[in-house]
Amino acid sequence: MQDIGLSAQQRRQAGIKTVEEEIREAQEANLTTLDKLARFGKYLAIGIAVVWAGGYIYKTTKK
Repeated sequence: MQDIGLSAQQRRQAGIKTVEEEIREAQEANLTTLDKLARFGKYLAIGIAVVWAGGYIYKTTKK
């Protein structure tokens, strides 16, 4: 790709995307509902674990 000296914001405004952006968009478009649900479940489980661990640490160090 030839560098035409535009900033990142100018490229976005002009609709010019990087290869990484194109790949990310293609991967997002290929996700099925089950994939999206699995991703949501993963982040939900991580969030619950973090909250539980924080509460456990708080409870055990409160003495």
